[in-house]
Amino acid sequence: MDIINLIRSKLLTLQPHYLEVQDESGQHVGHAGHQPGQVTHIRISMTSDHFKGKTSLQRHQQVYQLLAAEIPQLHAIRLSLKAP
Repeated sequence: MDIINLIRSKLLTLQPHYLEVQDESGQHVGHAGHQPGQVTHIRISMTSDHFKGKTSLQRHQQVYQLLAAEIPQLHAIRLSLKAP
């Protein structure tokens, strides 16, 4: 399974109302961390009831914990995490 689908499957455990995981690596050609042919930069947009009552920091920490095995393979993750 490629890393985008692996990340998506892990995030589905949070039962999102909305989930988008995009590979933005191509937008960073020539920048730090870019490696041709590899996913290095991703953007995650998600809305989930699991984020209700949590601060932005707590939401980020929850996703980082869930993706702990995948994060070392990436250079950058951009997160937009919302409660409905």
